[in-house]
Amino acid sequence: MSDVEMLEYYLIGHGLYFRPEACGYTGIREQAGLFTKSYAEKYCHASEIIMLHKDDKKAVEFMPAAYNDVVI
Repeated sequence: MSDVEMLEYYLIGHGLYFRPEACGYTGIREQAGLFTKSYAEKYCHASEIIMLHKDDKKAVEFMPAAYNDVVI
């Protein structure tokens, strides 16, 4: 078994996904960053940030907080 952690978790703050490398926010899952479990857990302890596994059904394609940004 490998000691390498997989990038499997989304971070969510202010109702939006964190972008890759935690550089800003996006309401679109496809543009969101994925983080290791240990990184996500450390981030969540410091604030009201939540983490979701990439396979969690709560990891919706478009976040409700960004609805106005993604309306066509």
